[in-house]
Amino acid sequence: MSKQLFNLPQPDITRRVIGSGLAFDGHHRYQVVLVHVVGDGKEVVIDDLEMEIFSSDTGKWRRSHPDNLFLPVVAVPDFEFSELKTTPLFSNGAIHWELSGYLLVYKVNSECCELIELPNSSEDWSWQATLIYRRCLWESQGRVHYTYNDFDGIQTWVLLHEDDHDYYSDHSIYDRKKFRWALAQSVNYQDLSLKHQEAYLHLGQREWEPYDVSPLAFCEDSETMYLQIPGFVVSYNTRTKVMEKACTYKFPSMNFNCCSFLPFTIADSTFHQETASALLEGVAELPIKENLDTFSF
Repeated sequence: MSKQLFNLPQPDITRRVIGSGLAFDGHHRYQVVLVHVVGDGKEVVIDDLEMEIFSSDTGKWRRSHPDNLFLPVVAVPDFEFSELKTTPLFSNGAIHWELSGYLLVYKVNSECCELIELPNSSEDWSWQATLIYRRCLWESQGRVHYTYNDFDGIQTWVLLHEDDHDYYSDHSIYDRKKFRWALAQSVNYQDLSLKHQEAYLHLGQREWEPYDVSPLAFCEDSETMYLQIPGFVVSYNTRTKVMEKACTYKFPSMNFNCCSFLPFTIADSTFHQETASALLEGVAELPIKENLDTFSF
């Protein structure tokens, strides 16, 4: 990464943007992709999705109309907690967005789009967007993973490759167009609350709720996940079942989802190992509440 700042020209389309993503080759070439809704209705017809793409090669925006999507209607709710929106993922040459119970995949080189039903999809996705539950897309070993929490626990699914379909089809008969995911792991809330009660003591007399723990990110080794608990961000090793605090923060009232966490990995060769270790020692205290108290609404 060059660490240079670039001001992009204004896009031509001024309609509602329901998704944005960045594709890059790891050096200097990149694309910025905006997904627009044509029309103002709450229900978005797939044919009415339009993309606007900025390329570093041309320095200009251009429009693209997905024409190979086969689902008739996807409902995009007007209201959603902005802090709980799923961060898009660039993996295997494609940008992935969560879109109302589906995974919208834009393949950069071929400029093709695909809609894949998510494992937690429901007929009425609009109510999902109002729940205080987080979802995250991440990559491990070249595979796209999708993690979310529900009433039972934290579920992680992996998007199947074509060779995976060849393996499963030898053992059972199924529709490979619908069978796109395999359950990778499941973490039970009861195990978390019983084994790590000290992490929940600060909740006081309030009864522990499933939405009190939310997945934020995963390490590349796919064993360590980062969870948000009211007042804490913790790392949890799914193999050893060990939980450790990464940082703490205070939040106004009961709104522990008052902020967004943007995970990233330090991979700068100019960082010496000793310096990085010193920076990461201990548990950081984030002054979130103090900063929010200075805002006037």
